[in-house]
Amino acid sequence: MNTKTMRIVVLSGLAVLITAALAFAQPGVGRGGWGPGNCPGYGAGQAQNLTPEQQQKFDALFAEHQKKGFALQQDIWAKRTELDALAHNPNTKPERITQLVNELKDLRAKQYTQREAFRAALQKEGLPAAYGNCGGFGGGNGPRGGRGMMRGGC
Repeated sequence: MNTKTMRIVVLSGLAVLITAALAFAQPGVGRGGWGPGNCPGYGAGQAQNLTPEQQQKFDALFAEHQKKGFALQQDIWAKRTELDALAHNPNTKPERITQLVNELKDLRAKQYTQREAFRAALQKEGLPAAYGNCGGFGGGNGPRGGRGMMRGGC
């Protein structure tokens, strides 16, 4: 690997790490607090009124969702990092870029399907649907520009 490519890979990796660190540094993000996009997090407000049995079920479903989501997010991160590195390499064949983009689209489709399955599982159990009233991740006026999973707002 030449010096320029190595520099690009290292800088891309650092950018991802810095972005992740800043995202995790937000106060109160997640279940029971304010989530991405200035929206209530997983069942905020509604989850506070659950019985202990409902809370246990909610926590179990949430933990399972997080476990599956983390694995997919790692795959997306790896593909995105590879794509970023190859996109700046003049020797990369366009077919490889197209292949990586299609793989990312497939992974994001799986991620969406998992979120919807989580939402359906919560509804089936009579629990508050995930992501508050935002319609998905990043609704409202937050860091994702009001573009929630379902393009909803708070």
